[in-house]
Amino acid sequence: MASVKEQNFFICVYLDSEKSPLGHSVSQSNDFPPEMESEAGPAKDDDEHEDKISSFSEIFQRFKDSMFAYIDILPVMAGAAPFATWMIRSKNLIDLLNSECVVKHEEENRIVYELKEEFYSTFKELNEAANSLSLIGKQVPKMLIIGIVSSYEYYSSILIREIYKSNAGMIEGSDKSVSIKDIFLSKNIEEFKELLIDKEVEDVMRRSFADQIKWFESNLGLKRSISDEYSKWGGLIEIFERRNLFAHANGIVGKRYLDKTKNLGNRQREPSRGQELYAGPKYFKKSIENITEFGLKLIQVVWRKLYPAESDKAYSSASDFAFELIAKGEYFLSSEIYLFLDSLNGKKDGEQQLINTVNLANCYALLKDDKKRDDILAQHEWSAINDRFSVSIAAVKKYIKQVIQFMNKLKYDYEWNETNYEEWPVFFQIRNDEDFIKCFEELYGRPFSPKPEMRNSIKSLEAHFLSMRKKIANSAEVEHDGKSLH
Repeated sequence: MASVKEQNFFICVYLDSEKSPLGHSVSQSNDFPPEMESEAGPAKDDDEHEDKISSFSEIFQRFKDSMFAYIDILPVMAGAAPFATWMIRSKNLIDLLNSECVVKHEEENRIVYELKEEFYSTFKELNEAANSLSLIGKQVPKMLIIGIVSSYEYYSSILIREIYKSNAGMIEGSDKSVSIKDIFLSKNIEEFKELLIDKEVEDVMRRSFADQIKWFESNLGLKRSISDEYSKWGGLIEIFERRNLFAHANGIVGKRYLDKTKNLGNRQREPSRGQELYAGPKYFKKSIENITEFGLKLIQVVWRKLYPAESDKAYSSASDFAFELIAKGEYFLSSEIYLFLDSLNGKKDGEQQLINTVNLANCYALLKDDKKRDDILAQHEWSAINDRFSVSIAAVKKYIKQVIQFMNKLKYDYEWNETNYEEWPVFFQIRNDEDFIKCFEELYGRPFSPKPEMRNSIKSLEAHFLSMRKKIANSAEVEHDGKSLH
């Protein structure tokens, strides 16, 4: 369920003197400036510094964009090399064996192919290519884990800087040494303060992840320990230590890793010294979810502490984040964020809180946990609220008859849009119901055209990989119980 917004929006395409597009901007109210603003210009060269982030709204937005990029793209990148390896071995190699085989010896659990010596070089090339891709397939996820953690650390350093900027006493009490050259090269006192802040931030970021969080607790005056409050703390520590292994030891377990991750209680079997660790699909997905959830919560905590007057804006930003996650098919991660928002102290936007409750219940419904769904919905008396909430709740609970009753009433609600049925995640579970579709088409006089449940075009590549793999396996002309050759 989303907040009700205006149906129309505007896109302004700016043109150069030859009527070629320069860039575009989007607005709900057609309030575009006469000329394209500077930030819509061409991208900067790699050696130019990016503009500094100027507000917590922007910090949060950029963090969200970064995490969505990881959620959308990186799992596919991590899976591309293994798929290519499988294709070479299971398709190209089988084609060679089937086409050039002289004699095939079939046994109970294996098949031995005999080929002429002239094809050995072709086999060797295929095998070497598969081995190289197999190695890359193991290394790419390692590098991506390094990237995810580095992205988190970037935003962590921004938060540390914001804390120093908001507290002049921290800079005045700095014990960092500066050179005479630094002093004379600073154009003014503000630039000199920035230099001191840089040194302080660097000092904090050189500490371990756990010690960085202790710094946040101390300098924000938090009454409760972040590590105690965050249920996935052990897994988070392990991610950072595994990142260090990937960056400095190619994933080979050493004494430091074992000492830092001992007794974390988040895995079934402890690795042994000298063992090589990887980042498989499940580990990769959990790592992205963990870092995204923790990073969002840390930004929210710092934002609210430094600027309590912006708590409503912070709450709304996180709510939008969680809603977009549902649309991307990330139901569990979205539910964790909604639970966090519900646990926050202080005044909250009443309608937004109700919307969040419905969306949280929908997360559980999409996760097939009807008990949690019903427990969440039981927290409020929904009958006294408007029909927009009522139809959403009926859809979440798959009460088709009630949904149709409210659809007939909402036909005349000027704040309700028919596309809500096609786009909002609360209608995901009933969108294939024949009675629901028939009612929609009778009310609005057009076919029901729902948007995809997982609005993530990149994820379609994963489905494509699986589809291609199935087709290749089915077309392979080898009686081998469906097993590929390795």
